Amino acid sequence: MVPVLLFDPCTGCGFVSWYPQWVMQRVRCIEYDYQKVERDVNVRVCRWVLEPRVVEQVRWIPEVRLEQTWTVRRYCVMVPYQTMVCMPVYMPYAR
Repeated sequence: MVPVLLFDPCTGCGFVSWYPQWVMQRVRCIEYDYQKVERDVNVRVCRWVLEPRVVEQVRWIPEVRLEQTWTVRRYCVMVPYQTMVCMPVYMPYAR
């Protein structure tokens, strides 16, 4: 903003106001480019695996007793998973 002298058209009196002035200036900038980089990365992916096992359960019957029954539990295991990741790469002389 720069000061500028203006005149009121009704009274003819002068006053100072501020006016925006555009300025050109060179600035440094960094340009990035993406390139495909392939590598193995462990990514946590869940897959439900059925595992039959015998568990002890308590059922409400007039008399309480321990009884073994069959049930299926699900749990998470790591599985290989392939994906592509874009990495920023510094290009100093790109134009």
